[in-house]
Amino acid sequence: RAILNLCNVVPKGFVVFLPSYKYESQVFQRWRSTGLLSQIGKKKSVHREPKNSRDVEAALARYSDEASRTKSGALLFSVMGGKMS
Repeated sequence: RAILNLCNVVPKGFVVFLPSYKYESQVFQRWRSTGLLSQIGKKKSVHREPKNSRDVEAALARYSDEASRTKSGALLFSVMGGKMS
């Protein structure tokens, strides 16, 4: 719920770092099942760090574009020590 609250007060974009890809996957599964991911998606465009290194540049460009161009902004989930950190 803290991230949902941050979506209400952070005007553009922000990044959430998680400790591992496995944990990131578990979080997304849980949030899908509870409806929290849908609620977050109504506030900001949700982006995830890609697992393939080739896709990192394009994913970061999409996130940056959404965060700066749209009124609602964007949210990027990334993994500490991953490809984007």
